[in-house]
Amino acid sequence: MRRYLQLPLIFNSTASRTYRDLPCQHRFCTNNQNVFQCRDDKCVYRIAYAGGSATAGVAAQDILQSTENDRILFYFGCSRDNQNFSTFESSGKGGGIIGLNMSPVSLLQQMNHITKNRFSYCLNLFDLSSPSHATSLLRFGNDIHQSRRKYLSTPFVSPRGMPNYFQNLIDVSVAGNRMQIPPGTFALKPDGTGGTIIDSGTAVTYVSQTAYFPVITVGIGRGSQRHPQCHTIKTTNQLCNPINPNCHTIKLTKETSN
Repeated sequence: MRRYLQLPLIFNSTASRTYRDLPCQHRFCTNNQNVFQCRDDKCVYRIAYAGGSATAGVAAQDILQSTENDRILFYFGCSRDNQNFSTFESSGKGGGIIGLNMSPVSLLQQMNHITKNRFSYCLNLFDLSSPSHATSLLRFGNDIHQSRRKYLSTPFVSPRGMPNYFQNLIDVSVAGNRMQIPPGTFALKPDGTGGTIIDSGTAVTYVSQTAYFPVITVGIGRGSQRHPQCHTIKTTNQLCNPINPNCHTIKLTKETSN
C-alpha cells in the first residue's frame, strides 16, 4: 500500500455512520463501461493515467449534505494505493481527484439535479515554490456567472458511449501559419480510436505522429532562425531549449489548434 503526505484532513470512513463499501451487485459495479469492477467479491477499481500515475481502491458510498440541507447519496472511489502523483507528493496539498466528464459515476452526473450538467472554472497558477496558493473557484449549474465579455468558443462532440469531451480538430497552426495536416488525422474512427479530447487533468499532450513530426520540424526551424545561439535538442517526446549564458531569454513559438 503506497500513500503520500496529505495536509488536508483525510476522510475517516470508520467515523461515518453512513459510509458503506459498494456491493458487487450495484449497477456501477456490473456495468463494464464504468471504472468499478467486481474482484474477489469486492467492488474495486484501478485507474492508470497517461502520465504514469495510478490509483487503486474500493468503491464506496456515503451521504453528502448540501448547503440547502439536501441529503444526497454519493458514490466515490476510496483510494488505498497511489503511485507517481508527483504534485501531490511534493506539496501535500492534494486531497484527491474529481471526475467531471459524462460518465455516470462522475460528480457532474451524479449530482446533475444541481449541476444541470454544467460547470465553469478558472484555474489559478499552481506554484509549488510559493508558501501559499491562491484558490480557484469551481461553479456548477445556476451558480455559474454569465460573463459580459465575448469569448470564442467551439462545441463539444459527444460520441455515443464515450464520456470524454471530444472536439472536431481540423488543423494545427504554428506562429499563425496553418500546417495543412492531412484531413482526417484527428478524426474519431469507427472502432473508437483516434479523435481529439480536452482533458485538463492530463500533465502531457499527445498527438498522432502524422501531425507531430511536421509541427516539431517547423518548431525547430523557427527556433534556430530566431535564436541561433539557443540550440534546440530534439528528443523522443519533446523539444528542449536549454538556457545558456549567451541566451537570456527564449521566446516560445505560439502554437494553436484549429
